[in-house]
Amino acid sequence: MALFAETLRSWRCYRRLSQRQLAARAHCHVSLVSHLERGSKRPTPETAARFDEVLGAEGALAELAPTPTTEVVADQLPPVTELLGREDEIRRMDRVTRQSHVLLTGPAGIGKTALAVHWARRCRQRFADGVLYRDLAAEPDPSTVLAELLEDLGHRAPPAGRHARTRLLRSLLARRRVLLVLDDASDAEQVRSLLPGTAGSRVLVTSRHFLSELTLSGAAERLTLGGLSPEHGVRLLTRHLAPTAPAGTAELTRLAVRAAGHPRRLRALAESPRQRPPHAAVPAGSLRWTSPPLHP
Repeated sequence: MALFAETLRSWRCYRRLSQRQLAARAHCHVSLVSHLERGSKRPTPETAARFDEVLGAEGALAELAPTPTTEVVADQLPPVTELLGREDEIRRMDRVTRQSHVLLTGPAGIGKTALAVHWARRCRQRFADGVLYRDLAAEPDPSTVLAELLEDLGHRAPPAGRHARTRLLRSLLARRRVLLVLDDASDAEQVRSLLPGTAGSRVLVTSRHFLSELTLSGAAERLTLGGLSPEHGVRLLTRHLAPTAPAGTAELTRLAVRAAGHPRRLRALAESPRQRPPHAAVPAGSLRWTSPPLHP
């Protein structure tokens, strides 16, 4: 609290306000200002945010206010989706996240979100303060996402302004070990203000785009996903294939290769026989595309 007290006093003097004048502008009693500047009273996040606004401190006071709780949402991940293969990618993510944030890129439907969620659940124990998840396609505004994350971390009255919110988020994450999964980012600008400033927390970003600004600056290391191997493509086809379609392994392998191991295309192939009547058996070798392949 000593640092908060000193910072409040410095900003008040910088603005050439007396304690009474500051109290009047902040709509509080002068004794509160006096106690806060002596360090004899703990500021609430709401009080700090109000003084920030009155003094134009750009979030400097909100950063220093004690958080009301150190507990965060334990797990915001969406339901686990199917994941086949990707053992090499998982090992690389294990290694990279010891030193850097990770950017998963690849075309739509290649399995970026599935891999991100699977890895996050697998490594949950590394992040004692929880896993936070945001779908950036659903909420593309970084300032709004910042406010939501701050609320998850216990600050119900985030400071005004994107830069102030970024500073506060980084201050909070500096004292925690949190994994932040940012799904479906459209550009680096969405992500940059959400990155923590210390190594205790990690960010896992998925995107259809390369987001070179992040990798060139060293903020994250890129991992580009390709298609599944023929072996895993066959397993995915077999898992989703209708029981009435007894295709042979060679035929399934040919289809997996033709789909370039793309999980969404493979599922579309496997689902197509289900449109037939249940009693109509499909001879081996008869599986074909029933609609154009899905493009990224």
